[in-house]
Amino acid sequence: MPISRQTPADCRGCVGGGCEKFPLTRENRKRVMAAVEKMRGKAQAKSSADSIRKRVDAMMAELKTMEPTGSERLTLIGALDEGARKLGGMAHELRAKALSLV
Repeated sequence: MPISRQTPADCRGCVGGGCEKFPLTRENRKRVMAAVEKMRGKAQAKSSADSIRKRVDAMMAELKTMEPTGSERLTLIGALDEGARKLGGMAHELRAKALSLV
């Protein structure tokens, strides 16, 4: 499971309050993956427009730091094009719902 630059920020909430603490070592990778999945599940359950905006901003910042080469560049272009298409469709649906409420 890939761990992004956002993962340490996601883990920050697990400093106390009954969270298990363990070193981020290769030997603990299964525990780390389980903890990250658990936190992601909680974050997804509490998604709000603000939290989604923060995640999109973090992804955009990470993309700007990338220096893809060769086939990685083509893969990234395809993913960004598809993401733009899907996001545009979702924005259109939200606008339509907002207009129907007026």
